[in-house]
Parts: sequence; C-alpha cells; structure tokens
Amino acid sequence: MTEKYKIGGMTCAACQSHVRNRTGKLPGISRVQVNLLTGIMELDRDPDLAAPGDVVRAVTEAGYSAELISGQNKPYAEERKARIGNDGEDSAAAVRLILSTVFFLPLLWLSMGGMLHLPRPSILTDETGAMLNSLLQLYLFLPILFWNFGYFRRGVRALLHGGANMDTLVALGAGAGTISSLFLMVQMARLTGCGETAQAQRLLMDLTFEGPAMILILVSFGKLLESKAKRRTGEAIEKLMDLTPPRASVLRDNKEVEIDVRDLVPGDRAVLRTGSAVPADGILEEGILTLDQSALTGESLPVERMPGSALSAGTTVLNGFGRMKVEKTGADTTLAKVAALVEAAAASRAPSARIADKASAVFVPVVLCCALAAFLGWMIWGPSFHEALSAAMAVLLISCPCALGLATPVAVMAGTGRGAELGILFRNAETLETLHRVRAILLDKTGTVTANSPAVTAVFPANGVTRTELLSAAASLEAASQHPLAEAVLACARKEGIRPDPVTQMEVVPGEGIRARRGDSVLSGGNLRMMKNLRSDLQDAPERAEREALGETVVFFAEGDRCLGCMSFADPVTGGAAEAVTELRKLGVTPVLLTGDSSGAAEAAGKRLGIEDVRGGLLPADKERIVREFQSEGATAMAGDGINDAPALARADVGIAVARGTDIALASADVVLMNSDLRTLPAAFALSRAVIRTIHLNLFWAFFYNIIGIPVAAGLLYPWFGLRLPPEFGAAAMSLSSVCVVLNALRLRRFSSFVNLNTKHKESSPMNERIMSVDGMACAHCAGRVEQALSQIPGVRSASVNLAEKSVTIQADDSVSDAVLTDAVRNAGYAPGTITRK
Repeated sequence: MTEKYKIGGMTCAACQSHVRNRTGKLPGISRVQVNLLTGIMELDRDPDLAAPGDVVRAVTEAGYSAELISGQNKPYAEERKARIGNDGEDSAAAVRLILSTVFFLPLLWLSMGGMLHLPRPSILTDETGAMLNSLLQLYLFLPILFWNFGYFRRGVRALLHGGANMDTLVALGAGAGTISSLFLMVQMARLTGCGETAQAQRLLMDLTFEGPAMILILVSFGKLLESKAKRRTGEAIEKLMDLTPPRASVLRDNKEVEIDVRDLVPGDRAVLRTGSAVPADGILEEGILTLDQSALTGESLPVERMPGSALSAGTTVLNGFGRMKVEKTGADTTLAKVAALVEAAAASRAPSARIADKASAVFVPVVLCCALAAFLGWMIWGPSFHEALSAAMAVLLISCPCALGLATPVAVMAGTGRGAELGILFRNAETLETLHRVRAILLDKTGTVTANSPAVTAVFPANGVTRTELLSAAASLEAASQHPLAEAVLACARKEGIRPDPVTQMEVVPGEGIRARRGDSVLSGGNLRMMKNLRSDLQDAPERAEREALGETVVFFAEGDRCLGCMSFADPVTGGAAEAVTELRKLGVTPVLLTGDSSGAAEAAGKRLGIEDVRGGLLPADKERIVREFQSEGATAMAGDGINDAPALARADVGIAVARGTDIALASADVVLMNSDLRTLPAAFALSRAVIRTIHLNLFWAFFYNIIGIPVAAGLLYPWFGLRLPPEFGAAAMSLSSVCVVLNALRLRRFSSFVNLNTKHKESSPMNERIMSVDGMACAHCAGRVEQALSQIPGVRSASVNLAEKSVTIQADDSVSDAVLTDAVRNAGYAPGTITRK
C-alpha cells in the first residue's frame, strides 16, 4: 500500500538523502520518495513485513520527526497542513531574526567600532576596559546564540545519527568561532588578574563573537528568504487547494440550508447563484449558468451551461441561478483528480536529479575533510591559529548542500504548477524530461485535431429549388432522426431561421437512408443509391464528386421523385489546430496525422492542418505499429482522445490525452490537456523544455558554486592573489546560493506560451450586441423564459432582460441571424419586436 508521512527537521539535500536511505532499508519498503520542499515522504509498504510504527521509528532514529498522514478526505490535505505549519514557522523565524539583529548591532559596535571609526567611551577602549568590553560582547551574543540554537541542536543530532547535514556545517562553523572566543576570554581573564592588561587588550582584537553572530543571522535570513521563495513556487498548487468552497447551499425538505461541503453526498440538490463556487461534480437540473472554469481548463473565457449539462467542482458561477444534482464529492471530483495529478507530478523526481542525489550523499563528509585540510594547511604554513580557524570556518560555511537538493524539485513544482494554470497536467517529472527530447508527434485525427461533431460545409440546391426549400425539407426529415448528421442539419437550419415541419411514418431504408411523410408528400434523404432507386434527376453529381474528393460526406434530399439537392458534411478541424501544428514545427517537432478514416478524408484534414505525413485507414493496432517505427528514430509522442488509440498512447514515450474540458478519465496518459484548444499542445512542449533548462541551470550553478567557492574559502588562491574569504562572507554566500536556485525556478511562474490561451482562435466568429424589444413579459418568470430560450441557441453568449424597458440585450456571434432570435422568442410565447445592433 502507498502511504504518506509528514517529515520534520529536514533542511537540505543531505537530510533528504539520509531519510530516504534509512527508510528504504526497512523490510517491506519497496519505494521511497522524499520531497524536500513539502516535507512529504511517500512510500510503498508491505503490511505483512512493516508497520507504520516501524517507519516512524526509523525516521526518528535518523534524527527527524515523522507523522503518518491518513484519513484524507480532500486533495492536498497533507499539503494544507504543511503549508499552515510553514506559515507559523516563518513568522517565528522572522521574529527571531529581528531580535537577533537588535542585539547584533551593539555587538558589532563594540567589536568593530574602532575599525569603523565609530565613537566609543574610553572605559571600553583603554587597557582596563578590555575585560568589560569582552563581557558585554558575550552578554549580547548569548541571546543571539539562544534564539538560533536550533542549528546546533539539529546539526549535532544529525552528526550523532551518522547523517551530517547543512545544520552540522553551520553548527561546526559558528561553534568553532564561539569556542575560540570563549577560550580567548579565559586567557584575557587570567592576564587581567595578573595585571597584564596591555596583553589582554591585544587579545581583545582577536575576539570574534560578532563572527558567529553574523553567521547565524545571515544563515537565518537566507533560510527565511528561501522559504518564502519556495512558497511562491507552489502558488498554483495552493490555488487548486482553495478552489472548493468550505460551505454549500443545499435543499433539505424544500428549504435552502447551508452545510459544510464535506457533508455533501451524491443525490443532494445544491443551489448555485452568481458569485458562488460549484461545490461538487454533478448535473445542472434547473437554470442557465455562465461559468468560469479556468481553474480546470486554463481558459478564462466563460462557458454557458444549460439544464442537463455537467458541472465540475471548483468552477465559479459568473452569472445565473440554478440547481444541480450532486453526483461526485470529495476525492472523486474532477478537481480532486486534477489536484492529485499535479501533486504527484510536483513530488516526483526527474532522472537528472540522480547526480545531485549521489553528490549530496557524500557532500558533507567531503566538506568536513576539506575544512580539516584547510585548517592543517594554515596551521603549517599560515601565520597563526586564528587564520587557520578562520579558513576552516569559511570552508564549512560556504558549502551549500541546499542548492543541490533544491535544484530539481523547485523547478518541477513551479513548472507543473504553471502547467496546471494553462490546463496542462504532467504525470511526473520524468515525463517533463522525456517530452523535451521528443522530435516527432503522432496526432490521432478524430476527437483530437477534429471536433468529432459533423457540421454542414456546403448546401447545393437543385435547379429550380431554393436554399430555404432544401433546408426545410432536410430539417423536417432529420428532426426525428438519431443519425449523427441530423444535429448538423438542424443547427444549419436554425442559423437561417428555418423551423422543421412535423413528419410521420419515419422509416429507415437499410443501406440507403431515411424517408418520412410531410403532409401529402414523401421526403427522402440518403446516398446516391437511394436517389437512383427513386429515379431522381441528379443534377449535383459534379458538386458531389468535388466534395467527396475532399473527404466529405454528401447526402441527397428529395421530395417524391424530385431531387431537391444535396448537402456536404465534414468533421471540422478544432479551433487553433492548424496554429498548433505551425508552432510544433517551429519547435522542431514533426507532426504526423493518423486516422481510421478513408485516405480522402485523411488527406483533406492534412491539407487543412498543413501536415504532410498523413496515414489513413488505420486500425488501433496499426497506430501502435507506427509508433514503434518512429521510436526507432528517437523519442516519440502520441496525442489522442484515449478511446480507440489506447495501445498507441501506451506504447509512445509520451502519451498525450486530450480530455476535452473536465474529463479526467484519461489521466492514465503521461500528459493530459484539459483545454479543448489544441494550442496547449505546443505549449506543453515549450514548458517542458523551459523546466529542463531551469533544472540544468540550477544543477550547474549548485556544482559550480561549490567547486569554486570551497577552494577560495580554503585559501588556495591566497599565495598568488592574496584572495581569501572571511567566514561571514561564506555564510552570506551559502544563504544566497540556495535563494538564487529558488528564484531561478520562480521564473517558470511567468512562463507564457506562444499564444494567449484565453483568447478565441482565429476561426471564431466576431461577437456583437443586439437589443430586441419583446412584448408580453410581465414578471421575473417571463424574463427567465425569454433568457433561457435565447441562451439555448448555439452562438448566443448571453441574454439579459430589462423588464422596465420590455427589451432583451443579446450577445451573439455574427453567424446567428435575427430571424433565429425572433423565432426563439415567439416559440417561448412572447411577441418579438424590432432588433437594433450596437
């Protein structure tokens, strides 16, 4: 079973490695992942061989604390708990830092006032005041030592448990300076007691209480900055955590009551109104809502939801009032699954982090050896013990295992969080690393680059037949049909304000089409064979041949034996698909189109998209075979809807599933695109490359810093350039190194894809505003009926009634005709008047 534990006391990569190694040695533990950022350890445990108590005991014996996280009813329960704890820890650390600084300033004045030419009373500067000066320095230093004693406690404890870490280095560095100063004070007291005050005053110059104090303050300041910067890398994840509202309004005994969202159960009726957040997944039963679902899809454009539409937790009601039936709650909601996927990705380890893991395992022992070597070298060839101690302290303090440990996880967390904001969900860090190497992507056509929803592409009335006559007959015939093309015909008729007539005696003619009776005539719709059997005059054969050459489906319509004309249908390319293909090419990724459709339909789609390599007539097994062919040339990705291309998705190095909005059932893929806009596909490639570049830069900086910093601190350049670093500079450099790594990863939070995903693609029709006068509206119920009737029209964004002025303001596409709008109002039982456009 998989379990998660909250680990306390980790400060660097050495701690992380120590916890992982100690826990991984337990029998029954097969996998251990420790996240330094969140303090969460995830492992697989065999209940027959190991108990949770064994895990907690192993971590405790390693010098850290562990707590099993169980009974989570919400995604990110452990993250929420860790975040709250960090908030309190940061506040306490800030208070300790301020108090330490208050005591440090007079300490600095006492110890270095002469060098800084600051005025000091003679009682502290002459020979008789040397001991008083040293005592005052000690008294000012002790509170600083007390408030920062955690470094010593944790460092020594880690050393005793065989896992020396960053705290060990700080404790040894600051402790050496403290012990040295105390030893000098003992000598000063002896000399003062013997009356040798002049010699005691000379020793005062070597007193270095300000050094350990500055070290502790600088390290604390750096850790505080690092903590706050790390918090920012997880901002996107925290936003996901906060999307579900704490309370929900539900109907109980026909009364609206407010309950805790955790008490929601499937079957509840929740009430939604403007400004409220959807508390669970379910179905809208009443009302029309305008929703913001950017948290799930990355698109900020509002969407309309009608009765019968699916709703997802975490979306926000921008406008409207409605009632929903709850179907999924808690961890079963779409939002919870998105959050779990992002959490898993943020906690995973990239393959490139293995070199950092190996280095961190031996880092502290190597640094201790370097410090000892520096001390011995300066003792042998240097001028004094004080110089030797200073060199050893500088080596201990400039070394930074934190930068090594943070290099990968901060970049992964920032990148996956930014991806979630764009509607791109990565399964793990390994996917990020593999995707950036992909140079070929295989695209499934139906449902991926096309909408899988046929639309009318052309209408060809026969000679002597009007377009309206043809559409009226086609709509009347298809209104009672369940054929996939029926909705396309009806949508085309609605746009032109044509209402279907009632028909009777509907009949399906196998292999040909359908027919029905309208009044005294018989309407027929079907293929060429049906028309020939009717002995109908086929005037549109050239148009049919042209459209079928483009891979489109052509349907003929007749009244009796008179051909009325034909209509062509095609599955339209999704908005932004052609733009996405162009951007993939710019990124050096070659797109290939795969489909089970005929070669003609495949070639036509390829031309619209600008894809040269098109392969049609494929079975699922054929797609999997083609993936293997491309893999022989390098890393290959496959993008599909997960329905009939599951084998190819599983075979590809990176499987990319297009989830179409809020469907997370495809989360078995390596990457899930929550946004129906295919332009998120090149954005995923670009983001993966940005994350990997950041990881490599962080690792380079972490290694380069230590490789250069440690020799300089040891004084290797001193014989030639006279260059060496005081311990205080080493402490400052150590703090800044880890802060730099985190800040570099934070740049990913500002990553922007090649196009604004919050804007419509170029094929979208422009919107306009119209005002229609309506008679017969007398109350809010009337207004609601009119708004609902208009909002159900495809292409209508919103409809808002003004009862006082007896009018309705409509936001709609240019493709929506005025006739369609007036017809909808008339069918609702009201009298439409004039329409004016703004």
